[in-house]
Amino acid sequence: MVWQSEYYVYMVADRPYGTLLVSITNDLIGSMERYRLGTGDYIARKCRVDRLVYFERARNITDAITQESQIRKWLRKWKIGLIESRNPGWKDLYDEVAARK
Repeated sequence: MVWQSEYYVYMVADRPYGTLLVSITNDLIGSMERYRLGTGDYIARKCRVDRLVYFERARNITDAITQESQIRKWLRKWKIGLIESRNPGWKDLYDEVAARK
């Protein structure tokens, strides 16, 4: 049996048009719970990012890393455009993701 995992590229924010953090994970719900509890990494705690505003599933870890690296290099307005193309109201998508599990 081959073990497979889902990987996600995601963006979290502190508020609409606020601080954005781009990252990857294979546990989107767990990562978001850490942000919400304030137990994430230093930058996440300092900026208080706890709103999941964008995510996409990657086929594998290599694709996730590649996509994350590309998005990180983008201009801020491009990142905002990506978020607004799928989440124009900047709503927190955490409940939607948690309901799928």
